[in-house]
Amino acid sequence: MKAKLHVHKTAFSLWQGRIAPVFDVSRRLLILETKEGGGMTRLEELMSGDAPLEKCASLVSRGVDTLVCGAISRYLRGAITAAGIRVIPFVSGPVDEVVDAWAQGRIAEDSFTMPGCCGDRGRRQRGMFHGSSVKTLSYERAGFGVGRGGRFDRDGGSGNCLCPGCGYVMPHELGRPCAGTLCPRCGSVMVRQ
Repeated sequence: MKAKLHVHKTAFSLWQGRIAPVFDVSRRLLILETKEGGGMTRLEELMSGDAPLEKCASLVSRGVDTLVCGAISRYLRGAITAAGIRVIPFVSGPVDEVVDAWAQGRIAEDSFTMPGCCGDRGRRQRGMFHGSSVKTLSYERAGFGVGRGGRFDRDGGSGNCLCPGCGYVMPHELGRPCAGTLCPRCGSVMVRQ
């Protein structure tokens, strides 16, 4: 009896030949199947559904074990990770270059990190930026989280939360970001109106 070869499936979120900037709203996937002992297959597919849990189910049903994507909401990333899929977020660039870098183990290079995103966070938290000795300001000193009722105020300000899935609108709850609230009608992650 032959031993079954293990197949690794890596999904890359796709938009116009590049890694999709935001996975939560992307619809296309490039799935790279890599077999033990060599051999690679590329397959482009359309995801069914726009709701976060539908996207997660779409990855699971395809047997994906790793997702390479751009920005992704905390809720959706948590759901995908809980399903046993490794998520490599905040990646950008032409999809062919990203796939080549993935195959060569170079995906963590700064050239594939979304501009202004988390790639430099580790260096900034240690007080360094690209090898220089420039210290990073805290959010408060940089102007975020200062003031009353503003967009970046710690209590989230005032206004409404909107469901991008079904259009349901509800009053914003102070102290709780809209992205931390699920729509009571369809279960989608709410956004600021």
